[in-house]
Amino acid sequence: WHGPERGMDLPTRAAKIAEIWRQLCWLEAELEASDRRRAMVSRLHLDKFTRDPDAAGGPHLLGQLTLADLTWFPTCVFMEFMLPRFFGWPQLFDPAAADPAPTPFPRLAAWYSAMR
Repeated sequence: WHGPERGMDLPTRAAKIAEIWRQLCWLEAELEASDRRRAMVSRLHLDKFTRDPDAAGGPHLLGQLTLADLTWFPTCVFMEFMLPRFFGWPQLFDPAAADPAPTPFPRLAAWYSAMR
């Protein structure tokens, strides 16, 4: 069942792995921007117009449980298993990971740990 027609050439594989990295970088940047927006809103005393993530039932990606959480979480479960084993990536979703390197996505790791 596995042969050239189902296999992937190295340039295609490299492009797909690079796309995973770009998506994770984008999500981490969005989480960082969200933290900055939340801090600015808090300083402006506009909290009554926003939802506190803790009051919403947890540290969800958008402050409350949404489709984003429901799609990213199983994707991250898959990546947590596959990427270190087959591609030598560090533990991306462990905030305490130090070996071989700390996670480059601390906010995403904190979200993933809280969702587990």
